[in-house]
Amino acid sequence: MVSSKALSSPNFTALMQFLDWLYYSDAGQLFAKWGVQGVTYTGSVTDGTLKLEPDVDWGGLNPAGTKKLNVNYGFFNGVFVTYTGSTQLLDTQFPPAELEFQKGMASWGISPLPPPAPLTTTQQQTATLTGTTLMATVQSQTLQFILGKRPLSQWDQYVGELESQGSSQFLSNYNQAYNTYKAKYA
Repeated sequence: MVSSKALSSPNFTALMQFLDWLYYSDAGQLFAKWGVQGVTYTGSVTDGTLKLEPDVDWGGLNPAGTKKLNVNYGFFNGVFVTYTGSTQLLDTQFPPAELEFQKGMASWGISPLPPPAPLTTTQQQTATLTGTTLMATVQSQTLQFILGKRPLSQWDQYVGELESQGSSQFLSNYNQAYNTYKAKYA
């Protein structure tokens, strides 16, 4: 957002050119994130050699650095940082462990969507009534298991509690809706 007062400035055109460069050019985005080559960083985005200077840190990428890229130099400070641009530039802000994690996640591919199970009005009302109670129990008891306040030896008892609240009917309701849809459209 630019103030309307900027329109009356003799530098209006230069301001617009600067903003266009800063937000929409590769060089401007690199400048906003990493600063000045040879001062705050070395290397190149395109060949994957970009790294902070030894005495500069940002986000723990160079913990030995005594100067902060955002605090001491004013770069990557959230004011002019853009989240557009090449994936290569975006990836420069992640530590190697994060990049490995992303690579692993990308290798999984996209899971198929679950099949549709449109409910009738009656089924929807039943699912809402039963589902609200079931979800409250699942959330509260999951927390109890996680915190260790309920031992895993009580798992079968927990499943029984869900059964007593209508979990079998709840699942049957959705399975019936799925089978009805499948028979009609498959």
